[in-house]
Amino acid sequence: MAGSKKEFGIRGLVVDSVGELTQTRTGLWTGSVRFSLPTNQLNLIRPAILKHPFATFMKAEMVRVSLGAGLWRASVDFVGIEEDSSDDQIVYELSQGTGQEDIQTHPMFVQAIGGKASAPLNGALFVDGSGVESSDDTVGVFSKFRLIIDGEQNPYAGLTAYIVANQTTWKKSWVQKDPPSPGGVRIENNPPGDAPNFGGKSTWLELPVSYQKRGDVYTCSQVWQASGPKGINSVVYEYE
Repeated sequence: MAGSKKEFGIRGLVVDSVGELTQTRTGLWTGSVRFSLPTNQLNLIRPAILKHPFATFMKAEMVRVSLGAGLWRASVDFVGIEEDSSDDQIVYELSQGTGQEDIQTHPMFVQAIGGKASAPLNGALFVDGSGVESSDDTVGVFSKFRLIIDGEQNPYAGLTAYIVANQTTWKKSWVQKDPPSPGGVRIENNPPGDAPNFGGKSTWLELPVSYQKRGDVYTCSQVWQASGPKGINSVVYEYE
């Protein structure tokens, strides 16, 4: 125990237990140290948390103090990294999710599903701005599929939407010593880390970086959201 006092150079501050250090996949080290100190010298905690007593690259993230047996007992959680995440420490995650989009946005709507006002398919009904049936492509918009065709129930009747993987995300997680640049929102056809390609016009929308400061390091993450099969309107997102 005397060696621990010498390590800090602080009279009265004792290291009770160092415990173990844990490293995450991204290279982030965490660990807890337990100290004890006289009840009238709680101020000694401040210099104790400046750095881990042995893993000096780690800084305090949280301190818990309790009183017992005439001493203050302090448990300090430390966190830190030796260097920024290397390529093999960056973690990538794919989360699959689906949503619905209007059937008239389907890439094959005109060719095979509903056609157009001048050439409707499968009992599709197109109307003008007044709700009157129209065969004029300049004003006719899709309304619905007719219930009955040639005396038979239309298998397309009631079809208003289709399911796409537009809630699928690709996430990158890493740690670094300097604050990251948040970035913006833009189209990214090839996210880092071998993100899957869903084919067709499908692509990814890159979202800003999120981060949290822990001790004196930054745990960072960035997400790319997959588009539906019709892709992303470049005019909307590539305006700078």
